Amino acid sequence: MVKRQKEKQYQSTRELQASVKSDVRGRERKLPFHCCALTLTPFQHPVCNVSGIVFENTAIIPFLLKYKVDPVTGKSMSSTDLIKLNIEKDEEGRWECPVLNKPFFDRTKIVAIRNGNEASVYSWHAYKELNLKAKNMYDLISGNKFTKKDVIILNDPDDDEFNNMRDINNFHHVKNARLMEAGNPSNSNVQKSVTAMRVMEKLSSKKRAKVETTTSAEPKKKRKKY
Repeated sequence: MVKRQKEKQYQSTRELQASVKSDVRGRERKLPFHCCALTLTPFQHPVCNVSGIVFENTAIIPFLLKYKVDPVTGKSMSSTDLIKLNIEKDEEGRWECPVLNKPFFDRTKIVAIRNGNEASVYSWHAYKELNLKAKNMYDLISGNKFTKKDVIILNDPDDDEFNNMRDINNFHHVKNARLMEAGNPSNSNVQKSVTAMRVMEKLSSKKRAKVETTTSAEPKKKRKKY
């Protein structure tokens, strides 16, 4: 059992660079870490698959019962493939690393240490310093022994392949939202999952409005008199 440690609350250089990098990626819409990949809204009862994609448990279960596919990749998937995530919150209600007491942000690298069908969630920094460097392959909270195969990456701002998978534009259920909605008009939980199209449209509308506002705010050039 490892005693909790305090860590600086400001951004590191690496986190700052990752933030800038994400801003440069034009049209990519990476799913925020705290949001379910199915409903695109904040999760309260998080679960994930072996690929590290996080879902809201109350939404993904009915979806899998209906469609039997991973809503992100479209590949075959069942409820037995889900792993319950044990994540702690700080006093402000933000998900945080239970060892370093530091909130998780979209630019934070996050891992889950699996133990059967459950997993404890930590920042990569805690795992790297207190497990890898210390050669201590025991869960920092539960004390259960694990191997590197039990480590699931939940968020990595520097992994382009992982971020491409978390790009909302590439989600299977987003591309097929209208078909899914038409095929299941009565199930409210699944209907909630296909609001992806509406969310995407709203994001596009906000982006267009911002561009129009910026353009209208620019001073008009005076015409030269001849």
